[in-house]
Amino acid sequence: MVSLHKVRTTAPIGGRILAAAAAVTLAAGLTACSTSGGTAAAPAPSGSAQAAPGELSVAWIPYPPYSSPEADASGRPTGLATDMGEAMAKNLGVKLKFVRTSFASLIPGVQAGRFGIAMTGTTDTPARSATVDIVDWINDGEALVYLRGNPHQVSRGNLCGKTIAAVAGTTFANVELPGESKKCTDAGKQKVEVLTFPSLNDAVAALHSGRTMAFIEGAIPALARAKDSHGDLEAGEPYNPQPIGILVQKGTPMVERVRAALQKLVDSGEYRKIMEQHGVAQYSIQCITVNLQKSSCKAGA
Repeated sequence: MVSLHKVRTTAPIGGRILAAAAAVTLAAGLTACSTSGGTAAAPAPSGSAQAAPGELSVAWIPYPPYSSPEADASGRPTGLATDMGEAMAKNLGVKLKFVRTSFASLIPGVQAGRFGIAMTGTTDTPARSATVDIVDWINDGEALVYLRGNPHQVSRGNLCGKTIAAVAGTTFANVELPGESKKCTDAGKQKVEVLTFPSLNDAVAALHSGRTMAFIEGAIPALARAKDSHGDLEAGEPYNPQPIGILVQKGTPMVERVRAALQKLVDSGEYRKIMEQHGVAQYSIQCITVNLQKSSCKAGA
């Protein structure tokens, strides 16, 4: 379960955008059949997605603490997703090649075979697993982020008549907030005004400018954002823990390879060590599963 606690701080406006992603394409030895499909065309990634033999091409998105806002001189971001991805890559016998991309490009890119996997703060949902396979590796939740002191008294139980922002295309924008709004109108109250933005940077700017009263994002990034904000922002209590997964081209051998490589990390204790290093051990899972499947596996088995 997600630990319920409140953190005060503020996040630099330019810092955290959605989904710290690591999308990985297998170059040699492990092949994935390309499929067409997806939604609107995604922006071109920064850098080449072509991987040399023995490399995995990793498309990443700034989303601390999953991935840092910027990469180092070699193009490598830092963060939880990077560390877990590199440990997983060792079990796969490959090296990672990082390519910066956008949240909107993840599912279309994986579907088309442009990226082999996407390791982000992406929630596993039935709608998403209908188009890509999702290997669940962490339980994240949701949290509201607002200005210090919560001047509009925003909370999960007090959203009716409030203006709340989210990144376009996320489950927060497409499912969570519309669902909360319907509850309000069904009860005869004012709807939730939902504002969507291309990135969390835009949502943070809207919060500071007064266009929105709060925004919603993953609990792990929200708490990190608040902690790094030097008191300007606060994150509400995390709620609704859900599996976060790695996107993999549907029906390919890569799905089981990724699942097994991650389960090996769990069984060896390395997974837990990485989670503890990033201060998110309470979001750990014991069984690496696919597409929200139930499992009776036991660590070390």
